[in-house]
Amino acid sequence: MHPKFFYGYVILALCFANMVVMRGVNGAFGVYYLALLEEFSWSRSDGASIASANFFIYAIASPLVGLAFDHIEGWRWMLGLGCVPALALAFGMLRMPQSPRWLVMTGDDFAARATLAKIRVDDPDTIDMELAEIKESLDDKPGAWSELLAPVVKAALFVGVGLAILQQITGINTVIYYAPTIVEFTGVNSSAGSILAAVGVGVINVGFTVLALRLLDRAGRRTLLMIGVSGMSISLFALGAAFIGGGSSTFASIVAILSLMTYVASFAISLGPIFWLLNAEIYPLAVRSKAAGLGTMANWTFNFIVSLTFLLLIEAAGRSGAFWIYGGIGIVTLWFCWKFVPETKGKRLEDIQAFFQAKVDKR
Repeated sequence: MHPKFFYGYVILALCFANMVVMRGVNGAFGVYYLALLEEFSWSRSDGASIASANFFIYAIASPLVGLAFDHIEGWRWMLGLGCVPALALAFGMLRMPQSPRWLVMTGDDFAARATLAKIRVDDPDTIDMELAEIKESLDDKPGAWSELLAPVVKAALFVGVGLAILQQITGINTVIYYAPTIVEFTGVNSSAGSILAAVGVGVINVGFTVLALRLLDRAGRRTLLMIGVSGMSISLFALGAAFIGGGSSTFASIVAILSLMTYVASFAISLGPIFWLLNAEIYPLAVRSKAAGLGTMANWTFNFIVSLTFLLLIEAAGRSGAFWIYGGIGIVTLWFCWKFVPETKGKRLEDIQAFFQAKVDKR
């Protein structure tokens, strides 16, 4: 083999390994972030604080960076600029307070009290109460992996991991990652125009996620899921229909773009934030971190699979067929939510566990 080919294969292997490692780091950070977010939020706070993990600001920033370098061969700059938010995060983490739970575990109650005063109201009685709750919870030993096989936990895992997978295989990240390509399918020939349309997708994603944060504890999780997933399925079938015959007419282009926007809006008020919220709510405390980690791993795994296979699916089933397949999966998701997902709005953990226990008893 010629040395140039050998070096080329080595570089490709390193690039692939880097991609896999970064996926793993991103997924691990997601679990860590959700754990901190849940601990740093009031135990009585609404679901919006946890669901904000799904606030996809990158959906706006990424297309804008692409637009800025559209007129030049600037792909190296586009990749390199990814280090800017990473560095900002690294410096921001220097100011991150230590976990109060960790400080209590290490016997540093004074530092734990100072941290709680910083992230909560500076009220001695409230802090004393929370410190007592933390110490009481630490008396319970973390659950072993084998406890995930308990019938009630398996019933909760079926819902959590099921939603993790369905959130991805309904096609959301094909839209986020390939938005400019999909817009070009509608007949928009300008790369700048397709990127601007992708910015519009990001704006709608963020805007409706903010709306969802206000609705989660008013309308309820199941209601938003049923409404949002219904909208996603209808939009996907309409998007597929718009591509029949090539989708090159002005009317077909308008239908396709409106369907795309409606799909993103429907996702942002339902599966987007609600999966992450339920993934932090439905498991027993003893095994919550392990169970939530499995849900997160499933989500990122199928994110990778769907992103990798989207263009292959377009080639195999055609543009209409690909989106109709996603729409069919949306119908399955709607049935899954109706059949298995509990309403957790205003419910205690004991009530949620009673729901899953009743499911187990019916078998």
